[in-house]
Amino acid sequence: MQRLEINYRGARLALEFDTSPAARLKVNGIVREHVRSDQLPITLKLTSTVQTDYEWHEFIEGLVIYSETGVRASLIANSQELASEEFPREIT
Repeated sequence: MQRLEINYRGARLALEFDTSPAARLKVNGIVREHVRSDQLPITLKLTSTVQTDYEWHEFIEGLVIYSETGVRASLIANSQELASEEFPREIT
């Protein structure tokens, strides 16, 4: 399982995914959403509202884009990309 993880305004955000189209969005270690598909290529979109800092509420998105050659994962808060990374697709 691959992982893209960042700390953002006091919240630990993680996007976990594997080589088949399946992903989980975690906030502070708790799974907020998970999704799975049997199709390729596909974009999996996971979302959650998160309380950050003292009283901020943020709309968090995790995008996992599966292609035939690789996977691109991104974490987004309020339409601003916080982190992204590309991973080669391993054949299992």
